[in-house]
Amino acid sequence: MFMLEIAGVKILYTGDYSRCDDRHLMGAEMPSIHPDILILESTYGVQRHRNVRDREKRFTEFVHSVVKRGGRCLIPVFALGRAQELLLIVEEYWESHQELHAIPVYYASALAKKCMAVYKTFTRYMNKSLQKKAEISNPFDFKHVANLRGIDHFDDIGPCVVFASPGMLQNGLSRDLYEMWCADPRNGVLIPGYCVEGTLAKTLMDEPDEIESIKGPILPVKMPVSYVTFSAHADFGETSDFVEELKPPYIVLVHGDSNNMSRLKKALEDRYKDGSIRIAAPQNTQIVELEFQSEKSPKPSANSLSKPQNKATSSPACSFVKISRIKSS
Repeated sequence: MFMLEIAGVKILYTGDYSRCDDRHLMGAEMPSIHPDILILESTYGVQRHRNVRDREKRFTEFVHSVVKRGGRCLIPVFALGRAQELLLIVEEYWESHQELHAIPVYYASALAKKCMAVYKTFTRYMNKSLQKKAEISNPFDFKHVANLRGIDHFDDIGPCVVFASPGMLQNGLSRDLYEMWCADPRNGVLIPGYCVEGTLAKTLMDEPDEIESIKGPILPVKMPVSYVTFSAHADFGETSDFVEELKPPYIVLVHGDSNNMSRLKKALEDRYKDGSIRIAAPQNTQIVELEFQSEKSPKPSANSLSKPQNKATSSPACSFVKISRIKSS
């Protein structure tokens, strides 16, 4: 998170955040300073995540069921963050199930390999649980997980688990492996994070009978798919508690599709019907402009915030804050 102060106006930008600890990282801390403007991610809108134990149980049960029937389990992941958490889960599960020791587990990403070196070096910055384990041995020195340099170094001869990027199966190794394996019902793909509309990972959640391959031909889809989110984004429970604790006068929602942003905006407006918190959900490239008087009485533009206030007139001194939601490529 980033706290900025511009002419006495405090702006907190959350970025991607979660208030919950995971296997290796600490949850985001509550800021000690209360902002005037909170720029808040809205990725999951009003959705709520399942509890951690339930997610881990569903994750390991699906992976186990795939390799038990002789299949390949593909887990498309981003190279940083979730990959390390899921590798820790699989490493622990494999260690406690001797019947799985002969089944290889790979992570196939050059970037993930570089990231792993950082994680190994800086365990003292992880959560307390991992720090305690690191006093005995480094949790990232995996016994059952190996790095896979690329598809040319992969012997596809039997059941296995492969973590591969990119996380949404748009292209790259994860897409290549999916197209190799999607016609075999013994195989399985587990999607562990948020999926953007228009990506193959999102399409697979609707369980299509066929897909168009990267090179054009249509491929049959018989490979089961499971969705168990380990996303690093806050759910509605975390978001609403965060807002309640900070109580910023103004919130600007970002990093979400229009439906999730609209639902979150409405839910927060319903909660703060007294008007103590004003909420904006700008479109891409739309500018939210706030003018603060010397006593920091905000004057929003009429088309930016849901309930604009009258202009304060007690002081001519003022500062301007412009927030532009940039359209991503």
